[in-house]
Amino acid sequence: MTAVSFSRYTNGKKYGWAAFHNYPVFSLSLTAEHLSNQEVMGTAYGLLPSMSFYLKRGRKWELLAEAGLGAAWLTKSYDDIDNRENVVIGSSVNFMALLRLKVERQLSERLIFTIGLAGSHYSNGNFATPNLGTNQPALMLGIKYRLQRDTSKAEPFQYSISKRKIRPFIRASFGLTETGVDGPKYPVYTASFGLVRQIGQVSYLSTGAEFIFKSSSYAFMKHIGLELGREREAASRYLWFVGHEFLFGNTGFLTEVGLYFNEHYGQGSMFSSRVGFNFYPFFGQEAFIKRHQNQPATAYLGLYVHAYLGEAEFVELAAGFRF
Repeated sequence: MTAVSFSRYTNGKKYGWAAFHNYPVFSLSLTAEHLSNQEVMGTAYGLLPSMSFYLKRGRKWELLAEAGLGAAWLTKSYDDIDNRENVVIGSSVNFMALLRLKVERQLSERLIFTIGLAGSHYSNGNFATPNLGTNQPALMLGIKYRLQRDTSKAEPFQYSISKRKIRPFIRASFGLTETGVDGPKYPVYTASFGLVRQIGQVSYLSTGAEFIFKSSSYAFMKHIGLELGREREAASRYLWFVGHEFLFGNTGFLTEVGLYFNEHYGQGSMFSSRVGFNFYPFFGQEAFIKRHQNQPATAYLGLYVHAYLGEAEFVELAAGFRF
């Protein structure tokens, strides 16, 4: 992978909330990566926002872990006529995920050398088939030139969270999946309700119940006469989930794991998972953290990837309300 990145340090006073995460580094990268067999897979061009977290800091050496999620354009995807050998990626537009473990060595006041291990993943979240996805491990080498660095440290917010109340929330989401290669796209409807509790300055734990209706399964069973009279029931799912959310200003990183209560058509696992982001538009980066305790009723928007544990099933756009 070749990448050109612009980074911003969060250790200035503008990002007081960043003190709780040891002052991570924001980056926005333009990437280009050759994917295994060039004749079949082509090249991926990506736009990738990411965040690097310090694991160890010294005078000259720093150890960081970086995670990013963005979008990529693949030059070659599955095609019935021109590229039937590509049974991995079924669309040109894909999600791109990146993980890196890197060491940075300061060569001078402005020049930094970087070395590390990286792994990238491309898939479309089952928006188009096929969608096995592709993983690309790599060794990374890089040079960073620091334009300026604000070395002042912001004081973390000091507010009491001794009265950690359990609060209810509701959430509804909408996704799309494709049935067959180049087939029609059907909606997926999800409704959730549950309870959330603050467990740290920028950390929340949640649990709840969820209902999922996959209309592509319903339409297929109706079409071929499968599960006569039970199509709607077989296309419905019920599950219980637990989740965790880290706050980064007015953006939250959400992870959830769930257990299905009922057998349903096309079931890939008894476990579900969800990874994505919540955005709280009515509060600023710092105001959300400060005001959440005194004004807990909060609306938010979400973008998630829902999966059978590790196999992506659909991408969701969500809206929720925390009372």
